[in-house]
Amino acid sequence: MVLAEMTRSLVRTTYRLFAMVGAATSAVYCGLVFASVPLLQKPGLPRLVQVPMQAVMVLTPIGVAAWRIFEKLRPNYSARTARKGAIAFALFTPVSWGVAFPLSTLSGAALGDWAGIHFFGLVGAFVGVVTMAALLSLVPCAFTLWIERHDGEAHQAQ
Repeated sequence: MVLAEMTRSLVRTTYRLFAMVGAATSAVYCGLVFASVPLLQKPGLPRLVQVPMQAVMVLTPIGVAAWRIFEKLRPNYSARTARKGAIAFALFTPVSWGVAFPLSTLSGAALGDWAGIHFFGLVGAFVGVVTMAALLSLVPCAFTLWIERHDGEAHQAQ
């Protein structure tokens, strides 16, 4: 009975964390897309201005998403644990995007071929990017929260 309750609690917590990371990941993606469109349409902008603006465009949505994850984790975890989970998300999000973007062409091509309409390929690529990035960002966050929980239990036992 206790094991079943622990399993349900773990599944519920993991699902909640996946929903948070997925929402934050899609917000980052939309932020990157909406912020880069106006910048990419200005060809006369000097490189000295474009590079810092692109860095701000990439880092701002990641920072906002990490802050959002921190705020969502705060009711269930201590501030220290929630901060560590948000930092893990912020550090591993660029890595997850680096993996998700090249692999999203596979999901886009599969959906476009399956539906027979090329527009669905774009939808499949978008959904593939968000899903893969969310899954890849979930792993470090969940691992960090798991380590922190076990580390906290070890410190309480001493």
